[in-house]
Amino acid sequence: MTRGRPTLKDVAARAGVSISTVSYALNDSSTVTLAAETRTRIRTLAREMGYVPNSLAQALQARSSRTVAVVLDRPLTVPRYAGIVQGVVAGLTAHGYHLALIPAVDEVSCTEEVRGGRLDGVIYIGHDDEEVPSALLGAVEADRIPFVALDCGPREDGEQPEHSTVDFSYEDGVRQMIEEFRRREVRRLVYVHPDVSSRAERQRERALMTVLGEHAGMQLSVASVSVADLMPAVMRHEGAPPESEQAIDVAIDSAVGEALDDLDDPDGDGETVAVLSSWGTFVERVCAQVRIRRPDAVVGGLAAGTLDPELWEGVLNSVLPLHEAGEAAARLVLAAIDGEPPEHLLLRPQLAGRGAGRPVLSASPRRWDS
Repeated sequence: MTRGRPTLKDVAARAGVSISTVSYALNDSSTVTLAAETRTRIRTLAREMGYVPNSLAQALQARSSRTVAVVLDRPLTVPRYAGIVQGVVAGLTAHGYHLALIPAVDEVSCTEEVRGGRLDGVIYIGHDDEEVPSALLGAVEADRIPFVALDCGPREDGEQPEHSTVDFSYEDGVRQMIEEFRRREVRRLVYVHPDVSSRAERQRERALMTVLGEHAGMQLSVASVSVADLMPAVMRHEGAPPESEQAIDVAIDSAVGEALDDLDDPDGDGETVAVLSSWGTFVERVCAQVRIRRPDAVVGGLAAGTLDPELWEGVLNSVLPLHEAGEAAARLVLAAIDGEPPEHLLLRPQLAGRGAGRPVLSASPRRWDS
């Protein structure tokens, strides 16, 4: 036997059979019939010798790398993207596939890798106003690349794209929160939002106006947080300098404080007040300010992730199903690899937090056209 890792030739020599016979015996998908005793003997010898199949050679033979690219230009230190990628990994691993993380700067090159057989498909993760880049989309459509867009939103023209999509229902997050406020008989609502426009924020604002129009009796005040100058770093999660973070805290304190002071009766007249933050990153600061100025108020956060209930008791969170979205994207890209038609999923958030009455909406997926 040669030195180093044993090969098929080494196993064949020890078993006294041909290399082809060893290959057939070790291949679960082989259609060649072998005696059960021969297959068992060869597999036992291979295990004892420490033989490990060459995955690259298998991939070349199968014309599949069993690897899917995830294109992401945000750091995995951000819980939002870590949760999504973890879901993708779980979905791929369950079917024997691997993940290759590709920075967005090399997004088009990944389609060349698919054409060359080094990748099998691509998942693109967007956010806010970040849609699939036109160059990447053009390459995907031209070469029929198995592709899934995650959190890139529906097309402006209302048409369904030719690839699968997974998106979050930001509207449902607003609706479930307002329904919970109504259950708690909230009469005054302060809506805290940044002074920037993004796809998710526009969807939330439309939903807020719609649901409040459906249910009279809840007075709305808007607290706009002046952070537009800081948005390039904040929205892309590049990490704002300490002075910018302090400026954001001051802006939140000012906006929330003024909104609460402007209520007709800041001392409370028996009517329940709720403060809803449209950005999850604002929730903790909003909650701290509310506790100082209006400790009886209900606090809610949209897409807020999971806050420690021991530290933020009573805070309601509309939690995005991040892991489920990643798993769904993995399933859809594997389906595209198998030639199945595209699907378009819209995942609903879940209402979480101590004191929540009931989960008005579930995290189950629905189709855009349902």
